[in-house]
Amino acid sequence: MVNTHNGQHSGSEPHANGAPPPPELATPVVQQAELIRLLAEERQGRGQLQPREPRNRGISYRDFEELRPPVFTKCPEPLDADDWLCTIKSKFTLLPELTEQQKARFAG
Repeated sequence: MVNTHNGQHSGSEPHANGAPPPPELATPVVQQAELIRLLAEERQGRGQLQPREPRNRGISYRDFEELRPPVFTKCPEPLDADDWLCTIKSKFTLLPELTEQQKARFAG
């Protein structure tokens, strides 16, 4: 009902168009929390909460080559090999979707 003195709508009565007032915020939040809990229980029952290895999203060797990784050649100094390894690892961080198997193939 509209208060004719100040033109404001009181919160406990229906809106002017006859629709009921919106539900309290607490109700949908509680319902959402319960749904999330049920989904988690269901997934846990199926064993789906275990971490998965990242899926290959189409990363190819060509994508890796575009990063211009250094090519490893025989080197007399161990520190040179270590530098190469550090560089390759930094290139891998630019393609986080790479699997461990792809990293081994691409670096080799």
